[in-house]
Amino acid sequence: METSLNRCLEATGANFGRASARFGPWAGAEERAEEEAAAPVYRSAKPPSSDMPRLTRGFSVHVPWLGRISGGTSAQKRLQTLAVFSFSLYGLLPLIAISWFVVLLCLINPLTLPFILGYLYFVFVADKAPTAGSRAPFLRQLTTWWHAYCDYFPMLLVKTAEYVLGYHPHGIISVGAFGAFATDGARTLSLVASGAQPREGRGFSSLFPGIERRLVTLPINFTVPFGREYILSMGACTSDKATFRSVLGRGSGSAVVVVVGGAEESTMVTPGQIDLVLERRKGFVREAIMAGASLVPVLAFGENDLYAVFHTDDTHPIARLQRVVRRHFGVALPLFRGRSMFITEFGLMPNRKPIAIVVGGPLAPPPLDDARRAAFRPKWGPDDAPSNDDARMVDAMHTEYVDALSALYEAHKEQPWNLAGINRQGTFRVLK
Repeated sequence: METSLNRCLEATGANFGRASARFGPWAGAEERAEEEAAAPVYRSAKPPSSDMPRLTRGFSVHVPWLGRISGGTSAQKRLQTLAVFSFSLYGLLPLIAISWFVVLLCLINPLTLPFILGYLYFVFVADKAPTAGSRAPFLRQLTTWWHAYCDYFPMLLVKTAEYVLGYHPHGIISVGAFGAFATDGARTLSLVASGAQPREGRGFSSLFPGIERRLVTLPINFTVPFGREYILSMGACTSDKATFRSVLGRGSGSAVVVVVGGAEESTMVTPGQIDLVLERRKGFVREAIMAGASLVPVLAFGENDLYAVFHTDDTHPIARLQRVVRRHFGVALPLFRGRSMFITEFGLMPNRKPIAIVVGGPLAPPPLDDARRAAFRPKWGPDDAPSNDDARMVDAMHTEYVDALSALYEAHKEQPWNLAGINRQGTFRVLK
């Protein structure tokens, strides 16, 4: 048992005896090398001026105001950084801008106008893949690329039982949800048989064979021409209820992964703390009951640690702007700071910190016959009090789900493989 656990910790890059203060106990030899590379190596009798860059070992330089600029310490780490860069806001925002720019160019060119009009009709009218989940997720097969993506943090997917999956917390851009459920790159750990058993296989497919999962996201993400084809090819779908009914209607072997807290929760991110928007989020419970699908709580330790977040008072103009944007567009504008591909002190990429994603046991829904399912219409009053028996059924399962999520946190927050949990600064709270 002890030997197998040590092998698992080595596989995820954990190092307890020689922990770096900057990177935490998860830091491995390469992280320590980066830390050591930041030390100045001047040997001149005259100290360098504070206004000039400090040259360092390992292709690293310290620049005033910018912090450390590093080219990485190995080809493997450079590949990991490049993989995360491609699916960070550095990659996604230019993709959106370029996509619309290409559309505009095609619209003003008579030769390409018929083709782009046909494509736009396909995107906004004819294509049912975002709700039907019918697009083959062939980009998941880029195993080397997604292994590098998940090893950047590193990311660990933990199975605790044999299963709609609810992912918590949202974080800034749900990095853990993407890595664990849209790719098969995360290292895996099974607690089902006899304690922590490290596994050779990677990703969700190796832990849950035979389960076809679809990660759902905001419908607005599927309105970007060309860019939408990318996320569709990762197996993503819209968060509309039509998606739940289409995917779950296929019967056993299908799963929907939903990031429950949404845009509102992303504005509440605090490193070291798990604060959830869950109290009134009951739509996913309703859809699970209607489909007869088990609910599976999923808790990501470390998701909120990937960015430094700046919070403002509720009366601040920035906070009011965030609420307006969230109300009208369904997206949030949190103020955050990460890192860049070479600059480690600020940027739009997530920081290199561990994520442990724990998948709990399934919660079976109350059985419904066909007649009851067809007439299932839960209703709540203005104070969120249930107005009929259907709503009371949803509330009961929602309470069971929240309790299971809290129990998942308590059971695994101090596990030796959970470095993000061990290093937490706060606790688990359902605030809204």
